[in-house]
Amino acid sequence: MKYRPFGNTGMQVSEIGFGADAVSGQGIYGMTDEADGIAAVQRAYELGVTFYDTAESYCEGRSEEVIGKVLGNKPDVIICTKVSARGEGLAERMRSAAEESLRRLQRDAIDVYLLHNPSIAQIADPAVQAVLEALQTDGLVRTYGVSCVTSLTLEQGEETLRQGGYTSMQVPLNIFQQQIVDELLPRSQEAGVGIAARVPLASGLLSGKYTSATRFAENDARGNGIVPRAQMERELEKVPALAVLAEEQGVSLAQAALAWVLIHAGVSTTIPGAKNIAQAESNSTAGDVSLAPKFLEYVRSLR
Repeated sequence: MKYRPFGNTGMQVSEIGFGADAVSGQGIYGMTDEADGIAAVQRAYELGVTFYDTAESYCEGRSEEVIGKVLGNKPDVIICTKVSARGEGLAERMRSAAEESLRRLQRDAIDVYLLHNPSIAQIADPAVQAVLEALQTDGLVRTYGVSCVTSLTLEQGEETLRQGGYTSMQVPLNIFQQQIVDELLPRSQEAGVGIAARVPLASGLLSGKYTSATRFAENDARGNGIVPRAQMERELEKVPALAVLAEEQGVSLAQAALAWVLIHAGVSTTIPGAKNIAQAESNSTAGDVSLAPKFLEYVRSLR
């Protein structure tokens, strides 16, 4: 496992992190057996993964509880969790939300605390920033930032950088979603903002397991319209060619897709999900993959 600076925060993180939405119960991609999730987190830790991403909303807090159960107050991991920005009164509920997250995580402090899919107004709200600064001053939070929703990434990213107080961002970046590469990513790097690249496998479409004929269950975001079917079909049409190019290099498409995310210098870590030990092990090796020019040229043509 290789490690990178998390922006200018002073923290070092594994370049392959762990997205923990799917470690317990009903995640956005269907049900997961908690025992498998616990085993996946434990195996990732054994393999040198130090960055773990969760949220108060993941499995109604059970994701945080799994991370707490396995990792607790270990000093050699960086835990990122998120406060939901839905509804009114974000500033008023953030302190109690942070305290509840700390209880579930069994930690003294949250290393990275993010606003989860906030509006532009919430990012710029002085009251929200004041609470975040107070949480940091009081030692409950080490650093804070914004987790961007796919449809508003560029706008949210611009506002985050404009405000200046946020030191971390979570942004979508994968072979099918390259919109941050030209401007937002280099500007974030210049500003010293730690970047965690989310959905690096495009909601699993870059795992190579699915085709345009696949129909997902209704309890899966890919089957209930959260991920538009037309978008999925367009992306899945490109998967066979990508899989062949990855196979020519002797690696899986998922490993090649993660390696592609990591070639961008502004990325501190990427956070693929893992539901079991096998997925955690496969993800952890992606940093050792060197991509061939042929693969890179094809990916560039998809922009």
